[in-house]
Amino acid sequence: MKRKFIAATLFLLIAGTALFAQAKTSINVQSNQVGARVYLNDNLAGYTNPNFSALVVPGLYTVRVTKDGYPEFRTTVSVGSSPINLVANFGNSTPPTIPPPQVITKYPLSINTDRQGAEVYIDGKYYGRAPLNLSLQAGSYRIAIRLQGYSDFEQRIQLNGHYALYATMQPLVYGVYIEVPNIQGALVYRNSTLLGTAPYGGAWPQGEYLLRVVAPGYADYLESVRLFSPWNARISMTPLYVDYEIRVPDGFFPRDYKESKGKSWKDYELFFDGQRVESPFGKAAAGIHQLSLYAGVLRLETQIELKPGKSVVIEPFFGAKVY
Repeated sequence: MKRKFIAATLFLLIAGTALFAQAKTSINVQSNQVGARVYLNDNLAGYTNPNFSALVVPGLYTVRVTKDGYPEFRTTVSVGSSPINLVANFGNSTPPTIPPPQVITKYPLSINTDRQGAEVYIDGKYYGRAPLNLSLQAGSYRIAIRLQGYSDFEQRIQLNGHYALYATMQPLVYGVYIEVPNIQGALVYRNSTLLGTAPYGGAWPQGEYLLRVVAPGYADYLESVRLFSPWNARISMTPLYVDYEIRVPDGFFPRDYKESKGKSWKDYELFFDGQRVESPFGKAAAGIHQLSLYAGVLRLETQIELKPGKSVVIEPFFGAKVY
């Protein structure tokens, strides 16, 4: 019986000690502001309304009370068995100052070029095609203007008032060299403009052109050129051919030669540019040619000029007549 009594007594003592260890005490904060934040040991415990109260276990606490625009209230308290009462008033502080709205000033910017349709970039961003009118905040800007066939235009501006920018676009140019090895002095045309004689060298703006090379006795050379880089051309002209007929007059040779040889064409020894001709009809390139005619002791050697565009008749007479 005695043992049971001692056990019950020990149980009551232990239970009482545990209940005492878990006993909580209040921390009370009185404030003149609603919505101030209350921190206990840097942990948000709640908000004033305008007062605040919380139950805590005994111990050492750092109490902070904050509100935007006011100095922080801060203190350290030791909590025991008695309630802790604190006053955190913000009445003597200046409420936060709200800055006036910022006024953003913009200035007009106009951009134009001597070539319509050029693309305009400002600080790397595409804004449209010139002519262009904008309004931008004051500041420094990098203007870039681009157009195919022209060098990029770039300029940095300081915008602090109305600014008008006019850009002169410089065409891209490339070196061009044209030679005609089989002819001297052939005429070189770009579109319809005579540029000079071959061999020709110059600088052309980027673009598309019709190249025409002309020389007497040769077919015109035509080529469409899309110029986007330096360009060299080596051209071979095609000669124009002329139909001809060679007529030897009856009275051209002595009578005794004709009686002995007859009048057959084959009885004549005729050479055209060194090649024997077997027929009075032939075809030759326009230009200067050597004609040689032999009949017995009679010799005829002369130069004739064939001009393109029509058939000709060649008639020797101690010279040669072409008509």
